[in-house]
Amino acid sequence: MSDAGVAAVPIAITGVSKAFGPVQALADVDMSVRAGEFVSVIGPSGCGKTTLLKIVAGLVSADAGRVTVGDRTVRGPGRECSVVFQDFALLPWSSAQKNVEFGLLLQGVAPAVRQERARRAIARVGLTGFEAAYPAQLSGGMQQRVGLARALAVNPQVLLLDEPFASIDEQTRRVLQDDLLRVWSDERKTVVLVTHSMDEAIYLSDRVVVLSPRPGRVHQVLDVPLPRPRELGDVRASAAFAGLVDGLWKMLRKLQ
Repeated sequence: MSDAGVAAVPIAITGVSKAFGPVQALADVDMSVRAGEFVSVIGPSGCGKTTLLKIVAGLVSADAGRVTVGDRTVRGPGRECSVVFQDFALLPWSSAQKNVEFGLLLQGVAPAVRQERARRAIARVGLTGFEAAYPAQLSGGMQQRVGLARALAVNPQVLLLDEPFASIDEQTRRVLQDDLLRVWSDERKTVVLVTHSMDEAIYLSDRVVVLSPRPGRVHQVLDVPLPRPRELGDVRASAAFAGLVDGLWKMLRKLQ
């Protein structure tokens, strides 16, 4: 479904700090994401994970430091990035098709092209046949599929995910994780995922960035040397997976 000529790009975060009034959310964060890499960010509640993601997306300005996405210094939202939120953020008065078209509409894409790209994105996330359904007619998992399709339809180089599966039941969550891995395997976009789930971080990622308690700083970066494609095997049942999750839990417990 990717358009020709669109390649993943790296992300560089250098010395990023952010405060909200007297509350220092982030302090001197340095991290990088390679082009086409899948990186998760995890840490104690309130450590600034979502704030960091929004700074990368250009939705929040840093007080200090610099973020580059590819060759662009982030000073506001750019076409390189698409964001998928925890709360789906769908337009309740629009069908699934129109919701997926929305980003393309904002970009001024012609109606016929917009409709076709949205249909392809909907098919990519397994929702063919639900194009005319409204959000209230869809389950939580299906709504999040619409949100993912909307993000993919604009063919971004970077996909930013803010706890996209947090409000979904465990069975649906695992299915969507595998669907996301299939999309990533096919398109190799650069992905940054914010999550509270240790299992999710290990299962999906090439590396896991662990933030310290507020103000958030990079405490450690963990490599995840599990074989891919993970969605086609039984990675979760392996001793290696269990060991990585346990190690991450012990680290987070010490940070609490």
